[in-house]
Amino acid sequence: MDFITWAHDRILAVPHSSMRALCAVFLAAALSGFTYGPVSFTTDDVRSSQPEGRQEAADLPKPILNGGAGESLAREGYYTISWELPESTGLPSSDPSIEYQLFEEDSSGDLEAGVLSYEGPDLATTVSGIENGVYRYRVRVVDVASGQKGPWSDEYRVRVRHHPLSRAFGFLVLGAVVFLATLGVILVGNRMETRERSASLE
Repeated sequence: MDFITWAHDRILAVPHSSMRALCAVFLAAALSGFTYGPVSFTTDDVRSSQPEGRQEAADLPKPILNGGAGESLAREGYYTISWELPESTGLPSSDPSIEYQLFEEDSSGDLEAGVLSYEGPDLATTVSGIENGVYRYRVRVVDVASGQKGPWSDEYRVRVRHHPLSRAFGFLVLGAVVFLATLGVILVGNRMETRERSASLE
């Protein structure tokens, strides 16, 4: 006689129907725990459902703006800003699952209220048409699938200081003088050569 048959006979031997029903409930609960065992759920089960090799959005890395700390000087009014991911992340900088957002801070230092200078998968962008002043930039990683955003990079500053008009005008005058002097030398040499040919023919 197995355990289930024995327990069934003991329940039928209980004189009151209400007590038999209560015993039956206890027996069913005991058997379910014995058959299937305790059920547990951990965060490991969630992590295992993520595709292998894909980084979770919550762990997006902090990119590095090339140029380092301090301030760069731009004289022409345009410059190139580039960035990359730290090698320690193990995630390629050109991973197709991520994009980048480059923001220019506003005067109060608020990035979200600033100007979005670039958004996309590239690792560099050129900023042009810039007036004199100091411009501050930060870049972050965006997960393409979820839209989640990673931490901001450290600040990168660029000081734009165009050549003054007086210097530009001076270069223009100097260039004109050099041009006229070169032209004069060519004309004088050509005239002297013509005279020498005419004298040799007489």
